[in-house]
Amino acid sequence: MAYRFVKISGYYRNFVNDFYNQNTEIASKSYDEQLSALLKARFAFSDSFCKHLQTKGVEAHEIIHNAEPLQQAWAKENGVAANQDILFEQIKKYRPEVLFIHGSKDFSTNYLQHLRKSFPFIKLFVGYICAPFAEQEILNYQHYDLILTCLPMFQEQLEKHGVHTSLFYHGFEPIIVDEVKENNAFESNDFIFIGSFIGSSTYHDYRLQFIERLLAEGVDLRLYANIQLDNWWTITSKQMAYVLSRILYGTGLNTINERIAPLKKVSVLNNLPKQPKYASIFAQKRQAPVYGLDMFKLLSRSKIGFNIHGGISGEYAANIRMFETTGVGSLLVTDHKKNIRDFFEPDTEIVTYQSVAECIEKTNWLLDHPKEAAEIALAGQKRTLKDHAIGSRIAQFHETILEMLKGL
Repeated sequence: MAYRFVKISGYYRNFVNDFYNQNTEIASKSYDEQLSALLKARFAFSDSFCKHLQTKGVEAHEIIHNAEPLQQAWAKENGVAANQDILFEQIKKYRPEVLFIHGSKDFSTNYLQHLRKSFPFIKLFVGYICAPFAEQEILNYQHYDLILTCLPMFQEQLEKHGVHTSLFYHGFEPIIVDEVKENNAFESNDFIFIGSFIGSSTYHDYRLQFIERLLAEGVDLRLYANIQLDNWWTITSKQMAYVLSRILYGTGLNTINERIAPLKKVSVLNNLPKQPKYASIFAQKRQAPVYGLDMFKLLSRSKIGFNIHGGISGEYAANIRMFETTGVGSLLVTDHKKNIRDFFEPDTEIVTYQSVAECIEKTNWLLDHPKEAAEIALAGQKRTLKDHAIGSRIAQFHETILEMLKGL
């Protein structure tokens, strides 16, 4: 059974800006040329969903709704005025039976209802959650027919509120193994962390503290970090907007939050926004973040890739860095979680730790024993390519969609 599928993604603003700044000529290219170039940059799921679903006979399209030059190119080529809702017009043209909104936080309940009313050809609305969400967001997720989530604890919480969910763990696109070898000018290094720091107990407070302790102990960890830094006025404005959004929510006026962008952005937070405090040693070691294929290339030149989950994960291993690191052939050193053996065998395919001291001890041992470290890294890569390829995850998703469509 074939169906029409559209995936809507919102890329990190920093990545989009960097992409167009580094490729100054691309904004003048056609929509197809821009889209192809963006997807080849290997950010997030990239073209994996569409590529693998197309092998199943699905007519699949990818939309990156917040890449403005890309969207403006589509509007121009399709006779849509710049002030119109371009995404709405794209959905009208592609007529998907399954609409997958990867950045589910980006769209309000009102907008989802608008799409349902306007486009009866959409049979299934699918969302995705792999980040903390506020209680009021659950009301929005109840308007989806299916929510994919990477964490069992999220699945439990959502299903208690009547949200239909399916576990969708992260995976790795095997073609990247070859792509990282092309024009890879990054220097080799011993120990690396590439990731984000958002100041919050549900996000990365513990991650920040852990890495600062590693650095204080003299660990030579190369740090490529995307960090949240706001000036005093920006932080104060966010805090005021957050308090107002909670008042509106408590008085039943949450629709105001959805209509005003600054309120909408902070209304989904569980805690008051704050400025993370970084130790001086962190600031000294930190280098600018890298994204997409450059991130994979840099990671592939690293003997050991460090991982520590955010506060949202609780007792569960779930983040994408596990599969990115092992996929490109680097040795993964990660925090031990109760379900880690669902993915890898510790000390055979990856290495796990439960404290700063254990992390330092094991990392030093691995660097002193390169042969054994290389054997573990190779075993981890083989496991990822065998059991955690993203195509397998998407094939399972496809079967879920087929079953749901049959039941309509």
